[in-house]
Amino acid sequence: MLAGLQIANPSTLKLSDFFTPLGVSIIETAWNIQPVHHIGDTIERLCLLKGPVMHAKPTNLAALQPLVPHAKLLPRCCSVWTMAF
Repeated sequence: MLAGLQIANPSTLKLSDFFTPLGVSIIETAWNIQPVHHIGDTIERLCLLKGPVMHAKPTNLAALQPLVPHAKLLPRCCSVWTMAF
């Protein structure tokens, strides 16, 4: 969800606002070769193997918060969302 919001708002958000360099690398590599639901699985598995993919304290939350209500497919239960807020 965070990557999708960033793609929809490139002038406001950067992947590096939320993701570590490893997380950015995974998303930028996998986005065009895997369905969205598989990218989540890939991130989860690589996090266990290679290290953190998200910042413990994301930056730029003030820019993200007004965009969230506009997300059409906001998941009800998302560990990334819960962790960020």
